[in-house]
This record gives sequence, C-alpha cells and structure tokens, in this order.
Amino acid sequence: MSSEVISSFSDLIAPYIPELLGIMCFVLGYLFLAFYATESKPSEPSLSQIYESTVRVEKIEKPIEESEENLATKFYIKKINFLTKSHQIDKAYQLLKDIETSGITPDISVYNAVLDCCAKTLRLPLSLSVYTSMITHNVKPTLESFNSLIDACVKSGRMDQAWAFLDEMKANGAIPDNFTYSTLIKGIKSEGENADLIRAFELLTELKGNSAVIPDVILYNCLLDTCVSAKRLDKALELFTEMKISSSKPDEISYNTLIKGFGQTKQLEKAFEILKEMKENSLKPNEVTYNSLMDACVKTNKMSLAWDILEEMQSMGVCPDNFTYSTLVKGIKGEQCTAELDRAFKLLENCESKPDEILYNCLIDACVRFGDLAKAKEIFKKMHGNGVQPSSITYGIMIKAYGQANMMKNALSAFEEMKVLNLKPNDVTYGCLLDACVKSGEIETAEKVFSTMQEEGIALNTILYTTMIKGFSKSQDLSKALEVFSTMKADLTVQPNNVTYNSLLDCAVRCEDMEVASKLFEEMQKLMAPDLISFSTMIKGFCKSGEIEKAIGIMNEMKNHNIQADEVLYNSLLDGCAKSGNSELAQNLYLDMQNLGIKPSNVTFSILIKLYGKNKQVNKALDVLEDMKKVKVAPGMIVYTCLLQACIRSKQIHKALEIYQDMKNNGVKGDKVTFNTLVNGCVYARQLDAAYRIANDSFALNVRLAEDVYNNLLKNLHHSKDKVKIQWAAEIKEKMMMKGIETEYTSKDRYGENNGPAPVRKNNGFKRAALGERSYNIIM
Repeated sequence: MSSEVISSFSDLIAPYIPELLGIMCFVLGYLFLAFYATESKPSEPSLSQIYESTVRVEKIEKPIEESEENLATKFYIKKINFLTKSHQIDKAYQLLKDIETSGITPDISVYNAVLDCCAKTLRLPLSLSVYTSMITHNVKPTLESFNSLIDACVKSGRMDQAWAFLDEMKANGAIPDNFTYSTLIKGIKSEGENADLIRAFELLTELKGNSAVIPDVILYNCLLDTCVSAKRLDKALELFTEMKISSSKPDEISYNTLIKGFGQTKQLEKAFEILKEMKENSLKPNEVTYNSLMDACVKTNKMSLAWDILEEMQSMGVCPDNFTYSTLVKGIKGEQCTAELDRAFKLLENCESKPDEILYNCLIDACVRFGDLAKAKEIFKKMHGNGVQPSSITYGIMIKAYGQANMMKNALSAFEEMKVLNLKPNDVTYGCLLDACVKSGEIETAEKVFSTMQEEGIALNTILYTTMIKGFSKSQDLSKALEVFSTMKADLTVQPNNVTYNSLLDCAVRCEDMEVASKLFEEMQKLMAPDLISFSTMIKGFCKSGEIEKAIGIMNEMKNHNIQADEVLYNSLLDGCAKSGNSELAQNLYLDMQNLGIKPSNVTFSILIKLYGKNKQVNKALDVLEDMKKVKVAPGMIVYTCLLQACIRSKQIHKALEIYQDMKNNGVKGDKVTFNTLVNGCVYARQLDAAYRIANDSFALNVRLAEDVYNNLLKNLHHSKDKVKIQWAAEIKEKMMMKGIETEYTSKDRYGENNGPAPVRKNNGFKRAALGERSYNIIM
C-alpha cells in the first residue's frame, strides 16, 4: 500500500479519534461490568485492579482532571446500578460491602438502589443489614430508603417492623407520601376479613393532614380493596362516595374493585348497578370487569346471565381470556350441562388466545363431573398436541376420572406416566389415586399406595387418612380401619374431623359392631360436635340391630343439639320399626315427619306399606297409597310391589289385581319380584287366568321369573284338565324356550295324564314363594 493512501486514510479518520476512543471506553466498561456479574474464577482480577484500569480509561477519555475518589464513586455506582437492575442482589450486596471495606463511603443513591432491590427480591434480612450499614457510616436515610424498607417488611408479612420504620421515618424528618401509606394499607389488606380497617382509615386521615401530599387514586384503590377483602362493603361505598367529590376520581380499577366485592358476597344487583354507573361515567369496562361479573353470576347459579355477559363482552370488543372460559366452565351444571359444555367448546375452537393449563384442567374436570370420560381423554390428548404440559393437577383429575369409571389400570398407568415425565406426585395426586382405588373397590391396591406414600415421605393429611378408612369401611374391615385411625391419632401433624369419625361409625355399623360404634361416638362427642350424618349413622346401626329404643334415644339427643332430622333419618327409624313390627311407633314417627314439614318419599311409603303388610294391616297399607296421592308423590315400582305382597299375604287377590292394573295404568313397569309375587299369588288363589295374563306381561317386558314360579304355573295349568289352559301352558313353555329358559316340569301329553290338581308345595315354603322370590329390603 502506498504512503499516499496511508496519509489520506489518516487524514480521513483524524477528526473521529475522540469519538472512537469514547466508544472503546464504553465497550471496555461494559465488559468489566459483565465480567464482574459472572461467577468468580481463580484468574479473575481483583476489584482494585479493575478500578485502576477503569480510572486510566476515564483519564484517557476525559483529559479534564478529575479526582480519583470521584472516578471511584462513579465506577461503583455504575456497577451497583447494573447489578440491582438485573436483580442480582447477593452480588450487589457483596459489592456494597467491598466498597465499605475499601474505605470509600457510598452515597445515599447506592444504598437506596440496594434497598429497592432487596424489597423487590423479598430479602428483608438483607434490607435490615443495609440499613444498619447506613447508620454505621452516618448516611442519613431518605424517604426513598424508608419506603423500600417498609415495602420489604410488608411483603415479608412483618407489619410490626413496618410500623416501627414508619415511626423512625417520621423521627428522621422524612415526610410519608402516597407510596408509604399505600404500602402499609396493602399490608393491612393481607389480613383479609380480620383487617384492621380503623388503622387503615387513620392512615388516610393522617395523609390528608399533610398539606404537601394529596391522596392519589392508587391509595384510594388500595383502601377500597382492603374494605372488600374485609367484607366491609358499607365502608367501601363510603370511601367510593368520598372519591367522587375528591380530586382523585374513581377509575376503572375503583369500579372493578367494587364489582368484585359485590360479586364475592353474591350481591348481583349491586354489582350490575356499579357497572351501569361505570358506563355512565364514560369508563369502559375491561376484561377484569366482565370476568368479575361473570364470576358473580356463576357463584349465584345465574348461568344464563353469565352467557349474556360473555356476549356483551365480545360485542364491546373485549377479548375473553382463559380466566373467562375457566369461570364459565366451572359454573356449568344441572340439566343443561351437556349443551352448555358443547357451547363452551365451540367458543374455544374459535378463540384466538391459546388455552393454558388451568383452562384445560377446568375443561377436563367438567367432563369428569358430567361422567364424560371419552371427552376428558380427548381434551387431555389435545392439551398434549397444543404443547401445553400437563401438571400433577391434570394427572390427578384424570386419575380421579378413571377411578369413577372403575378403570384402575388406566388410573395406575396415568400415575406411572406422570412419574416418567418427572412430575413429582404430591399429596393431592396421591389422594386422587387413593380415592380411585377405594371407589373401584381395589382396597389391596389402596393399601399399597398408602404404604408407598409413607415410604416416599409424603405428608399424610386428614383427607388421606380418612380416604383409607373409607376403603376399609367399604370392605367391612373394622380392625384395619381402627389401625389406620390409631396411626392417625399418633401423627401430631393431623387431626381427625367429622368425616373421619363418620367414616369409622359407618364401618362399625356395616360390620354390625354397635359396641365399637358407641365408643367412637362417645369419643367424637368429647372432641367435636357430631353432625346429622353422625346421628343418622348411629340410628341406622341401632335400627339394623333391632335396638329401636336406643335409636330413639339418639334421635332425642340429636334434637338437643338443634339438628333437624331429614327424610333419610326418619326412613332408618321407620325401617327399624318395620323389622320389629312396631306399627304404633312407626305411625307416630310418620306424624312427626308431617309436623316438621319433611316430605316423605317413595322409600318412606314403601317401608310403611311393608310394615303394615307384615302385620296383615292391609287397609292401613292402602291408606298409605291414598296419602301418596294427596301429597302428589307418584307411587313407584317398589311401593306397588310392597302393596301387592301385603294383599297376597292377607289373601286379598282381587285387591292385588286391582293394584296391578292401577300400576299398569300409571306406566309403572314391574320387575322380577313384582311378577314372581303376582304369578305365584294368583296360582295359590287358583286365579289361573290372571296368572297366565301376568306371565305374558313379564315376557313382553323381558322379565325372567324364578324357576319355581314357572313350574308352579305350568303344573297347575296342566292339572286343570282344561284344554284352553293346557294350551296356555304349551304357549308359555314355547316362550320360555325362545327366551332360553329351561324348566324341570314335563308332561306325558298336552292334555295331561296325571289326574287331580297340582299339589301345594309345602317343602321349600310355597307361601314364601307366593310372595315372590324375595321381599324388598329398603336400603337407606
């Protein structure tokens, strides 16, 4: 290259040399900062070496003389700012300590930067240490310093220290501002319903007394939110009214806070009034507004209104988010659940936003609640396809779904898949698996799961212990249930609750051990108040064991606890009366039900009819049927069958046939017990025509009768020597063959060579057979 070219190039860049040097200095400085921010290495230069090189660079960049102390201060400020802005609080704090050790006193801006970072990263102990250093180095804290300290205390739940710093702040001559009071009010709000509103309003009054500071809308909104959290909507409205006449007018957040408050307390009309006022003040509702209203509608079971809000939301150009859809899905229930869920799915298909894990969980859970396992699996698969990682909660819901469908293999496969994905099962997941085992009747598997939880160190809670007890109740293993209960009582971290004791009582009753049940009930009463289920279980147990007087005693004790009995409890008592044949006590209990306004059900009337039938009080049994019609309770199949049995026991076959005709007229179809009762009853009363017709009715309904019933009918038709009846027997036998029903009865010819009527079978109890294969046991 020629000397002319080099000379020309030098002339060209000469004017830009200062700027180039400046850029080089900036790059070097940035590299120093980045180097210090990384992990320390053995070859890393010391802080003093970095400082000396930086000072030399500063002198090259700025020929104007500047003291080394000023340069050092600037250097440390840059580094502190870099570290605190990137939330590297530990390195920032260490650098602050290094600065102090080197003999340089950092200025207030350095301390404030570190204090601010401590508050944002929730490091209260470091905040207190920095404050101590400030005092030690005679650096006077400012308003900003105290605000950061108070903020750190509030975020760490140390309100006592926050109040102490407020006092120290005032003693140091720093005047609290809106941020100070807003932060303290947020701390008060964290106490929820127990929030000290008096103190919160005192802060507002104190701020108003400061002529230099005017309460801003942020502070008012914080106080408004505190009132809502404390469920003091009256105070919230007072404050809201004050805002309207102040310089800090209510904004969207103010209105949204009130709407949320009225929604949470199910005051839907008030919430809509606030919405109307919001629109009148030219404030546009946003997604928070509509979501709060929608949540309120769901909480008050106003799903049609919730859908209307969604439509308004969309018409106003406000895009529904995942919270919107999650709220809607959670509220879907009742008869219209399938249609509403389909509507939600269609909306999601056209939704621009991507569903998150929470929304997918809500959708899967809704399908599980409505028993649509296929749809739940489809959504779970779609969740994977859309790149949304299922959580342990998602798998817990799926395990719960498989458990409800008695698909334990699938439940266990889902659990294993979860572990393969390194999703650690927690107590909730294990609870779902344990519950699935219990509901599927897989008690041995449940025991293994329970043991695995203990081996893996999963903290066992009341729900888990109780679920295991429920499993042993289901398998009627009282000794194991009591063993789990004993382990539970030895665990000082948990306490049994009403559900635990009720599950144990149920197990003892199922195992017919009323002695253990009584001891448990007595123990329960010393620790907690028994509820309706507790009393009902004990009453059911005593009725089952025939101790009706003890059952009545428990009933009276329950009344002393001001617990209102329900229909199920009275049915247990009535069933006890039926077992002991005490119709007088049953009548009194039935009158009690009526006086208390408890509406009897088909089960109630069935028990009464069964009792009167057993005592051959047919007229009283028929009176019960009339009572049913009066209270507009349509008799069901069990009621009719019990009435038929009562009539046949009393040899009132014609009355039984009238009841059967009434049953048919009301569209009530009989079952095996109904037809066995009628056909045998008619045969026993020599009403073969009726027996033949009723047998044909059973064929039409695909109801298969007991073999004894077919044999009795066929024998009696053949032995009648009536050609028509013998032909009926042939028809019945042919229909039996078509249905794949075999019979032991045979005849030598269609007219019958055996003379005389069919014998009444005394062995095996013909009278019992006449009442059907079995009588109904009303199970509560």
